[in-house]
Amino acid sequence: MTGSSPAMQAEGAVVLWGRSIKRHNLRYKWMVSNGDSKAFNSVEHIYGEINVEKLDCVGHVQRMGKHLLNLKARTKGKLADGQLIGGCGGLMGRKVKQLQKYYGLAIRQNTIKKSNPAETEMDVAVYAMKKNIIPTLHHGVEPQDPAKQHCFLHQLKKSAK
Repeated sequence: MTGSSPAMQAEGAVVLWGRSIKRHNLRYKWMVSNGDSKAFNSVEHIYGEINVEKLDCVGHVQRMGKHLLNLKARTKGKLADGQLIGGCGGLMGRKVKQLQKYYGLAIRQNTIKKSNPAETEMDVAVYAMKKNIIPTLHHGVEPQDPAKQHCFLHQLKKSAK
């Protein structure tokens, strides 16, 4: 194989997934992904009408902080509208670490442990994740109304226990 890393991953996925029925008489149902959709897109419809589902790796989702700090460095701390990314009320290492911690906790605490969960069980888990993540977002920003910043704080403290 030659080419870029994502292109090689996609090509490798097609080879492996394409021979799963012939060699092992099985179809893969899910693909755990790091957010890069090239490999997933290459196998999503490989079995015809039966689609492969994409699952995101919790560790990759939680590492969003690295990407936020890289964005801050790449943009030299300013957004397109001239506003600062860092500084008071902005994106600081402490806030990023807090986001990572609580985001990861929200995902891990609401993960469904059994295989083949019902659609309603997945909906409940996603709702619970969202309910745990929203307080982190509200607490980490500097709104016009300080009461709004802390209105979900009790949920945030409960989720950390």
